[in-house]
Amino acid sequence: MKAPCPSLALRCAFRLSIALAVSPLLNAVVVAQARDTAVSRRDSLATVRVTATRLGPLPTLQQIDASGTRVGRRTEVIDPSLAGTPALNNTRQAFARAPGVMVWEQDMSGVQSSIAVRGRSPNRSWELNTRQDGADIASDPFGYPEAYYTPPLEAVERIEFIRGAASLQHGPQLGGMLNYVMRRGAADAPFALDVAQRGGTGGLYTAHVGAGGQAGRLNWYAFFNGRQGDGWRQLGEFRQGTAAVRADLAVSERTTLRASATRRDYVLRQPGGLSEAQFAADARQGRRPRDWFGAPWTIPQLTLEHRLGSATHLHVSGFGLYGERNSIGVIAGPAIADSGTNPRRVDRDAYRNAGLEARVVHGTTVAGRSATLAAGVRASTGRTTRMRARGAEGGSFVLDEAAPRSLDLVFDTRNAAAFAELSLEVAPGLLLSPGLRVERIAMTGAGHWAPASGTTFLVTGPVRPATGARTSTVALGGLGLSWRAPSGLEVYGNVAQAFRPVTFAEQFPNDLVAVDPARGPARGVNADLGVRRVVSRTLTFDVSAFWLRYADRSGVVSGAALGADSLRFPAGLRRNVGQSTHYGLEAFGELDLSALAGGARLAGGSVSWWTATRRTVASFTGGPLRGRQVEYAPGWIVRSGLSWRAPGAQVSLQGSYVDGVWSDAANTRFRADGVQGWIPAYRVVDASVRVPLVRGIAFEGSVNNLLDARYATRRATGYPGPGLVPGDGRVVVAGLVVGR
Repeated sequence: MKAPCPSLALRCAFRLSIALAVSPLLNAVVVAQARDTAVSRRDSLATVRVTATRLGPLPTLQQIDASGTRVGRRTEVIDPSLAGTPALNNTRQAFARAPGVMVWEQDMSGVQSSIAVRGRSPNRSWELNTRQDGADIASDPFGYPEAYYTPPLEAVERIEFIRGAASLQHGPQLGGMLNYVMRRGAADAPFALDVAQRGGTGGLYTAHVGAGGQAGRLNWYAFFNGRQGDGWRQLGEFRQGTAAVRADLAVSERTTLRASATRRDYVLRQPGGLSEAQFAADARQGRRPRDWFGAPWTIPQLTLEHRLGSATHLHVSGFGLYGERNSIGVIAGPAIADSGTNPRRVDRDAYRNAGLEARVVHGTTVAGRSATLAAGVRASTGRTTRMRARGAEGGSFVLDEAAPRSLDLVFDTRNAAAFAELSLEVAPGLLLSPGLRVERIAMTGAGHWAPASGTTFLVTGPVRPATGARTSTVALGGLGLSWRAPSGLEVYGNVAQAFRPVTFAEQFPNDLVAVDPARGPARGVNADLGVRRVVSRTLTFDVSAFWLRYADRSGVVSGAALGADSLRFPAGLRRNVGQSTHYGLEAFGELDLSALAGGARLAGGSVSWWTATRRTVASFTGGPLRGRQVEYAPGWIVRSGLSWRAPGAQVSLQGSYVDGVWSDAANTRFRADGVQGWIPAYRVVDASVRVPLVRGIAFEGSVNNLLDARYATRRATGYPGPGLVPGDGRVVVAGLVVGR
């Protein structure tokens, strides 16, 4: 049974994109699109002193520009065009050059990315502050920070990644800030069209149609991106459509207004997790023909950029998020077969968020030394509604309720924050940057829940209230340092506080596990010390050591372990339970072999070798889990590759090695049902090619998992079906790209 198309509008747009791809009129109207390069930034902001340069294959963010100051941070600017064929939105390839990115892989749809760094949980990137053009894209950044949306890489110009100390200017999350910067229209033409059509393994078909240009003071770009397929695994069908429009209007030489809106809709069939025996017998098998998942997502944004003076810049952004998370399925372990009549559970969330951020960056002098002050405020509000009940009979993706709800909750979040950070040149080439952020979060929960059967999903006990209110104010401090030698070598470091807010499920009782009234947020400290050089024509590198303390982690203490309180809390108590410590090395290097050989060219192009490596030690150092290793924290992640590049052409071969990990904090070695246990190390090889055919038209192709390795990156306890979740085997994609 095929997954239904998300909507009539998306279906029509999908068909329109196919028609455009084959139209012979394209040759007459296509204009080669002039793209902003990853090393270019806000050209109009040259009056703010720039203290870092971004040249070479690993660009970093400017330490100081009109959006803020990042002195001493480890930052990366990721170019999606280097990630192989972008049709699959393959997260492993997209972040290959960012050392140490742990990726959960669960299907070939590419609609969600689940990543983490430094030994934190990759679950839908919920340890990161995830954004698109600076706007929040997670469900609720504080109460439910899971990102069910990832923009299509074909529409992304660059990905900005700030690790650790991003907490001071961008939000309190421990994992850092991840920002997808979307494409603009062509700067040298009033109208330019770009089209890509690809097909591949598992019935894959992708279509991307974009148009934009520069008309006087208006720059505009709009696109539609569609992707559908049967999946590498059985019962892995998916269909998604994303449409967006963006307009940048230069109101004056000092003022620019930008308006944008993005709409994504998708439907996935969930083949379910596997037991150990099932995975060994056939990793491609699907066990859940009637499990479905969908998440419509809408992101509006309005931005003002204004230059108040030669060295003062104002940035104001208003944004919203209107989304849903909808699923229906059997929700049972791999030992239970779906007979076609098993009861199904329906879960529905709705998110309604709005926010406003304003910041000023001002260049000045302090005691005769040049300095830059970045300061700003944030205010946001969000409402999440959540329900659970027995779902409709049959096998289609319907969200009807067939029995009274066992969960019916409303959560509200109010957030206000302010920050200030001063970057001061205390000596030639030496910058210090102290900063402070104050965050206030108020949360309320209301509604009811009732015990329900785990097989019939019918209410089995009395209805109970789930109400409460919590307000917390947290101050975060930090310090960055950077020393740049005349040769271009930079030594940098930082230390910054961060915290992980208490999520809705952790602070408002909604099951039999009680919540400790004193339960507070997890707190942490990030620190980095590194050296980098990104201006060399031959060798680019960035090597740093990191340390993270993650305290007051959340957990459930069993009733038996509570001693005298076991009678009060027979099902356990959810509270702050312990601390973990993470430390290690992150390193990236790229060697231009052509430059090393005296500028020798191979078929008109240059050859380079690169590697991104991370070594991590992460263990629990306090609480009942003391001495155990942190789950999903591989000791080694090594990704390396060879690339040949020429104008309009590229061939790359890359390999990934990821160490084995524990899937749970208790370090369970083995369970036959596959829900918990050790996940072995794995190796994957990917290859891609782009070759120009005629002017404005190129062939693109890729083979992901070239050697057809069998591996897994996670074990699920719920979505997308309990058990071991296989990574995709060999997937071949090929097609034509026009106008880019």
